[in-house]
Amino acid sequence: MCPRPARMLPLPRLLALLRRHLGRAVAVTYVAAAVLPAPGLWLRHPHATGIAELPLRTPQLLLALVLFGAGLQVPLRELRLLVRRPAALLAGLALHILVPLLIVPGVALALGCRRTTTGQRHDRRDDPRRRDAGGGRGDGVDR
Repeated sequence: MCPRPARMLPLPRLLALLRRHLGRAVAVTYVAAAVLPAPGLWLRHPHATGIAELPLRTPQLLLALVLFGAGLQVPLRELRLLVRRPAALLAGLALHILVPLLIVPGVALALGCRRTTTGQRHDRRDDPRRRDAGGGRGDGVDR
């Protein structure tokens, strides 16, 4: 007599079905959003959560849900290794902090924006020392 396979719980079965048909599910979702845009437009606006009147936007909620789900996928064994040897965690944290601090000033310089001593934004396009600052053609040549 063969043992009967254990019946899958509804949620894992639903997730397996979704994995198999994810492309079609995304296409159906886009078609549904095109046909019925009202629910999506309703979700764009903040809604009261009941927690100290904290408005929660849908993108924030979805990001929190994705990150929570990703956190649940981390094996406990890997977390123990991370605590014992935190070099990878510290390197990632350092890069996460330092890279924007190095990139943002470079981008600001490349765009020609800077702050004056009074804290106001100064843009080369608004510089009165430029010849074409009076609304010229933008080529720097007086006509």
